[in-house]
Amino acid sequence: YDLLANALVGIGGNSDWYQFTVPAEAEGKQLVLSTLTPAGGPGEFVNELDPMLRLYRKEDASVTLLTSDDKSADGRNAELIYVVPPSGAGTYRVEVLASDDPAADWTAGEYILTIDVVPLPDEPGISVNKTSVTTTEGGEGNFTVVLNTAPDGTVTIDVSSSDESEGTVSPQSLVFTEVDWFIPQEVVVTGIDDDVDDGDVHYAIETE
Repeated sequence: YDLLANALVGIGGNSDWYQFTVPAEAEGKQLVLSTLTPAGGPGEFVNELDPMLRLYRKEDASVTLLTSDDKSADGRNAELIYVVPPSGAGTYRVEVLASDDPAADWTAGEYILTIDVVPLPDEPGISVNKTSVTTTEGGEGNFTVVLNTAPDGTVTIDVSSSDESEGTVSPQSLVFTEVDWFIPQEVVVTGIDDDVDDGDVHYAIETE
């Protein structure tokens, strides 16, 4: 089902803020937030917005950043997935802002924000949520990993790069338990400057 969000004013900055309530029946399900950027094509109005999403939990006077996403939907739009934990019902906020990619310096444009709650997959496994990509010369990217279902015990996921001369990962293992399986854990990917002018080189980050 869809969740209705109310726009917030007066928070400031170049971003848009929305607030919504997650009901108790959404606990243990996936909160899926996504953007859609209309137009920008031939014969349509110019829309160069490259949106990014940040999800926050609001409790009393505090607001805590939970997770973020930049380009997971289609390389431009954002898609953010968060598993609502037990006792996770309450007030949430989402911030829509221009991409933190240094090449994306535009801060205005049209977008559609969608917020859904969907069941977790029936089969055990992991969900990977990409937040950014790497560059050379030490540039960093990151993504998050979370389990789809509660485990019976401790689960360790090894993370590695298929080509460490192009990029490395940290940490190299993620540990989930019955208590924190629904909390996304971040993996940082660092691009390596190999002093070779070989253009863009593709490599994979592997989990097992």
